[in-house]
Amino acid sequence: MHIAVLVFGRLDKTNITYSNIKESFGQKHVFDFFMSSDNSSEKHLNEFINLYHPIDFTNEQIIDNNELEKNYPTQGHYVIVPKMVRHFINKMRVYKLFENYVEKGNNYDIVISLRVDLFFNEKIMFPSNISENTIYIPSGYDYAGINDQFAYGDVITMKKYMNLHKNIDDLVLIKNTPYHPESLTKANLEFYNININRFDLSYYIVR
Repeated sequence: MHIAVLVFGRLDKTNITYSNIKESFGQKHVFDFFMSSDNSSEKHLNEFINLYHPIDFTNEQIIDNNELEKNYPTQGHYVIVPKMVRHFINKMRVYKLFENYVEKGNNYDIVISLRVDLFFNEKIMFPSNISENTIYIPSGYDYAGINDQFAYGDVITMKKYMNLHKNIDDLVLIKNTPYHPESLTKANLEFYNININRFDLSYYIVR
């Protein structure tokens, strides 16, 4: 299968997790990498480029002009608002880079959303066929919402998933969703009526 891996967020653990991620993904499929970070150091950016050889990437600083977001209530959840905003904008930006490449005639069977500070304790077994309008998310790390650290699905489903930031105002102001990453992720999937397939996968975040 031809699989796109959309990397978002910080890159400072790239050297630590690279071998593990490549081993966990295996050599059965062809993987193309895309990446969006925001103002990562030149050292960490170059490490990522030299190891993953991404099809496309951006490391431009994120400037968020949405004044509403600064005043959203987090409803008891501990949230660093600027960090969370960059988290979702990076997901949106990396999908746009991927989408531009797909529009040139490149096709993919699976699209993965990935943080490169994850360390997997086992190989990831991708199904030979994935269902339409379905997102595959590991069990655990839900934090009163749903895990947003690793997910995969088809191109159309992942477009809705990766572009959550476009829906934040509606999810918070109309749907009364707590301003919290896992809560917003779950609400966004429910908004689109996307089926959720949970599966067991042992991994952890490298701190």
